[in-house]
Order: sequence, then C-alpha cells, then structure tokens
Amino acid sequence: MIDKKAYKYPRLVIGGISSGCCKTTVSIGLIGALRKRNIKVQPYKTGPDYIDTAYLTCAAAKDAYNLDLWLMGKNNVDYTFFEKSSNADISVIEGVMGLFDGGDCSTAEMARLFDAPVILCIDCEKTGESVCAVIEGFLNFDKNLNIAGLILAKVLGIGHYKLLKEAIKKRLRIKVLGYLVNDEKLKVKERHLGLTTVFEKNNPEIFIDNAIKQAEEYFDIEEILKIAYKAPDYNYDNSFSPFDTACLCNDYKLKIVYSFDDAFNFFYKQNIDILKMTGAECKPFSPLKDNCLDKDIDLLILWGGFPEIFAKQLSDNESLKKAIVKLYRQGLPIYAEYGGKSLQKKMKKKDCCTVKLTLTMSNKSEISFQS
Repeated sequence: MIDKKAYKYPRLVIGGISSGCCKTTVSIGLIGALRKRNIKVQPYKTGPDYIDTAYLTCAAAKDAYNLDLWLMGKNNVDYTFFEKSSNADISVIEGVMGLFDGGDCSTAEMARLFDAPVILCIDCEKTGESVCAVIEGFLNFDKNLNIAGLILAKVLGIGHYKLLKEAIKKRLRIKVLGYLVNDEKLKVKERHLGLTTVFEKNNPEIFIDNAIKQAEEYFDIEEILKIAYKAPDYNYDNSFSPFDTACLCNDYKLKIVYSFDDAFNFFYKQNIDILKMTGAECKPFSPLKDNCLDKDIDLLILWGGFPEIFAKQLSDNESLKKAIVKLYRQGLPIYAEYGGKSLQKKMKKKDCCTVKLTLTMSNKSEISFQS
C-alpha cells in the first residue's frame, strides 16, 4: 500500500522557450535576491547538467542537486526533492533547454511531477510585439501546465520593456514578473557542452552579483513568492528508499576517495550521499593540487569534467600520477568516467568498469551502485 502524505513545499520551476534564454541567469538572480531576504533556498537543475548546477550552488551558498528523470528515474527524483527541500523555505528548479524539449524527461514533465508553477523566460533581444505570438504558443501548447508568469530577458532598456509589457498585457492574460537588461556582465561564454564552468570563469562573482542586482531591481520578488507559496501540497510516498538496505556495510567501513576540484567536478552529489548512507567514508581529493593518496583506500573514483582545460597542470603532477598507477597495480578498484576515463588508456579494458561496480569485502558485506 502506498503511504502518501501531503507537505507544504513552496516551489517554482524556471523554464524557457529554448536554450540560451537566460534561465540560469534568472535562477541565480532570484536565488541570490531571496537569500538577501533571509529566505532559505534549495536549488535544483533539471536533467544531466553539471555546469549550471555549480553556478546555482555558488548563488545559494548551498549544494544544488540534479533532478534527472532519465538517469535517476521518478522515484529517485521524488526522493531527492523531498529530502533536500525539507529544510528550505522555497525550492527553485531550473529547467533544461526549452520547456517542452526532452519528451518524458522535459522541464514540463518535471513541473507536472511536482505540480509546480512555471516562470517562463523569454529571449526578447531582437523582437517586439511578436513576442506575444511565441508566448501564446507556449500557453496553449499544454493548457494543463501552470505557466504562472514571465521574465523578459535580454531587454534593451526601459522603453523596450514597456513596449513588450504593454503588448503582452493587451493580448494575453499572464503576469510579467520582471526583466533582465541586456548586459555584457551577464554574458557567459558557451562551448560544446554549455556554459564556461564557474571554475574557469574569471571572477564568477561579478556575473553572479550582477544577476542578483538585476533581480533585486527588476523582478517582482513579492509576486514571485506568492506564486511559489500558492503551489498545492506536495504529495510524497514515504515508503520509498533510494537504496537496498541489504547493501549496508555495518562491519566494514569502505574508504572511498573521489576527485573534486576545478578540473574534475561533473558528478551527481546524490552518488556521494548514497555511498555515505551505506556506511562508506567518502573523502574528496584534488588531482590538480594533491600529490599523493592514502594507501588504505578501498576505491578511487575519478569523476568527469574538463581536464583538458588544465592539461599542463595535471600533466606536471607526476607524483600523483605515479601514486595512482601504483595503487592500481596493487589491485585498487578504480571507477572513472568522462574526463576520468582517459586513465583507462593506461589500463587493460577488462579491469575498467564503466557500468556497474560491486565491492565484496572479506566479511561478505556488499555495496553496489550504477554509473
């Protein structure tokens, strides 16, 4: 029998008409503006995105978590939201791509899952009254979705904003909740996988501070809060657990070391949380700065990232490279993915697991997890 209970979790989804319409900037600005009002915000990012999550973490001064229906499944997404939002005043979920992009894993599906109101970001840089046709299309595409308001992004100035707002007010029944002025300080360079990471950007606080400043000046924060607090009760199934309790290692505490620095930072924090829940001791290390590893570890995890950006610094760290190879030759299990997989070139294919890793200790305790 499903044991569902209702909880009052104020929440918002920040959606967009497409990629590049300032969803991240709006989310950062809103989170920072709320924090300045002493409101506790729990940030999230829809889908498999590590870059935006890092920006949201900086803005909130609190870990942002991914809500990824494709990789995590509905139950794990639901559990993450329930667990992490329990101590927050409000949850802000940044969407991915356009609102309806991604089918069953879209931002719209995320909003439906949590019965959350959507604030839609519109790129207005090169448009006037025609923006109404775009907005009307999104409102009518799925009338069961609660698109509660708009943020007009890349506005050229107050005159442009008034023209857009008046046109929307005349033709559509939806609230304009604010705008972002087109500003070089709010632009972040993009590459093949999205934005330049917060770790690479020179003075990322300039970008974050300016996003917050614009949100404070140009967003109707009070109205946005009303929308979030009017969200219906959130129903959660308390019977679900994200891991099999049979995997608990009570007699032997696994010692796990994982990469986390400017070069290697692409991972879901839920992975570390679940490992800790099984009783494992998890400790981060920096392939950029550390020159050795503990000799008594049971598992080394090399997460992904952009190691090529820091190629020389990593290449010059000879002592750490030798330490890793030595531990590997001594039989240490190593899990590597994405950027971390480059290490596999020095190892036999059969020794490198990229799908599932199971560690069985001498006392027969077992821990399993999926990549």
